[in-house]
Amino acid sequence: MVFGNLYALANMTLFLLLVNLIAALVGVELIRGDMTGDTTMNFGQLWNSFLAVYQIFSSENWTTVLYNATDAEIPLGQAAIVAVFLASWLIFANCKLPAVPVCIASLD
Repeated sequence: MVFGNLYALANMTLFLLLVNLIAALVGVELIRGDMTGDTTMNFGQLWNSFLAVYQIFSSENWTTVLYNATDAEIPLGQAAIVAVFLASWLIFANCKLPAVPVCIASLD
């Protein structure tokens, strides 16, 4: 019984990492090279993008990432696109992803 729960926990962890990775890849494609290097959570590299997306996922100081990304995109005219992407990720990550374990558990 314990190993069955461990297997489900491992599947859920891998799923969350994969979803975060996909969002980080989209963030890299949208924002790479536009933010300055002195910004801690920038989207210049995949690892930094993953950390920024995870910070939004955890909703801990997510507005810092949002403000820094939109400030960098204002001269390029795509601040609204970046803001919609980051806000949509926050809503999806905090409203839809928590329901996934419930759906998986109901399949058993």
